[in-house]
Amino acid sequence: MVTVLNLSACSVVLDNVESEDLPADRENYLVRIGMIDKGENVRFFTSGGVPFEEAGQLFTDVRVGSYWLPDHDHQEDKVQSILLKDVTAIEFTDRDAWTYADYVTVTPAKGTDMKVYLPGSDDFPERFYEALKKQWRNVNAQK
Repeated sequence: MVTVLNLSACSVVLDNVESEDLPADRENYLVRIGMIDKGENVRFFTSGGVPFEEAGQLFTDVRVGSYWLPDHDHQEDKVQSILLKDVTAIEFTDRDAWTYADYVTVTPAKGTDMKVYLPGSDDFPERFYEALKKQWRNVNAQK
């Protein structure tokens, strides 16, 4: 997967997690590559400083996802998302080194685990993890 090192300068705060702005064209791109459904509320998105069309990590009200498309082409194995209602565990891994990205492992009830690699600035990965975990609990409380 990709190692991301820094956030883009363009960011907003959503649920106390830094997130890049997500204009309509970017949201449409996420729909087009199959990352989200039309009208889904993106609570967090970052491309980690690489071009938006190449990589992104996000969570919405209903899912968590990650994509890596360095050639800007859609390939199923490079676009991953899991509905939060299907998640059984979320675990944070602190790589504790500037050359490797921290990541969150998302375990679905069925299928294989997904790793969401996160930019390594300050406490950003930990805040993303906590906000994702909170959203996951909110979704599961509504079951």
